Amino acid sequence: MIKPYHIRKYKNLKLEDEIIIKDSQNKIILKMEPLNEIFIEQKKVIPFKCEFNKSITQTIKIDEQIYEGYTVPNYFSAYYFESEKIIIFNSSKTLTNEFLKLLKEKEEIEFEKVNFDLKKILDSGTTVSKGMHFKYADANVRSKSFHGTNVEKNLEAESALNNDKVTYITISMDIAANGQISQKTINISKNSSISVVSKLETEESYLELVFNTYLKIKDLLWYNKVIFQCFNDGVFIAR
Repeated sequence: MIKPYHIRKYKNLKLEDEIIIKDSQNKIILKMEPLNEIFIEQKKVIPFKCEFNKSITQTIKIDEQIYEGYTVPNYFSAYYFESEKIIIFNSSKTLTNEFLKLLKEKEEIEFEKVNFDLKKILDSGTTVSKGMHFKYADANVRSKSFHGTNVEKNLEAESALNNDKVTYITISMDIAANGQISQKTINISKNSSISVVSKLETEESYLELVFNTYLKIKDLLWYNKVIFQCFNDGVFIAR
C-alpha cells in the first residue's frame, strides 16, 4: 500500500496553540492539536493530531429518512520539523489541500509548497527511475504513465521531462530508515509530495524515510545549483 505524505514550508503557525474551526452550529470542522514532541534523526518534531469533518452536499436516504447532505470525518497526522521549518502531512493530496485552504481562509495560516525539480533529481546520478507520469495534450488523453527501468531514456518521456510536463516520478534510491541505509522505492511529485512504495514496519519509520528523502533531494538540488553557478563563474569547488 502506497503511503502519501505532503510537505509544506511553514510561515506563521503558532505551535503552542490548539487550532479549532467551527461552523455556524458550533460543530467542529477542523481541529489541529499539538502532541508531545518526538525525535526523528535527532531532530525535534512536534506531532499534530488532525481532524477534518468534510461536508458533502448530496441527498441520501437512511432507513427511509431523507437527509440533505452529510459529513465525512477524516483523521490524520501532521509533523512539524522545527530545524527545517517544514510540516509533513500524512493524508491524501485532496484532503491536505482542502485542510490547508480552510486554515488560510479562517485563521490566515499559510503554508508554501516545496517545488521539486524532477529532471535534476533524475540527472543527479543517485537515483534509478522506475516510472513517470506526465501531461499529454490530446482530444481523448490528458496524461500518460510510463513504467520501467530508466524510463527517462524513452524519447517521449525525455521530451516531457525536458519540457516540464512531468508531474511525478517513481524512483529507487538509497535512503536511511530504521537505522539502516538501503534502497527504497518512492514517488516524488513536482509539488511537495513524497509517497512511500516500499513497506516499512512503523509510522516513525515511514516519517524518517520521508524526512531523509526530503533532505537528500534538497541537498542534491542545492549541490547542482552551486555547481552550475560555479561553472558559469569559472570557479571550481571540492566537496
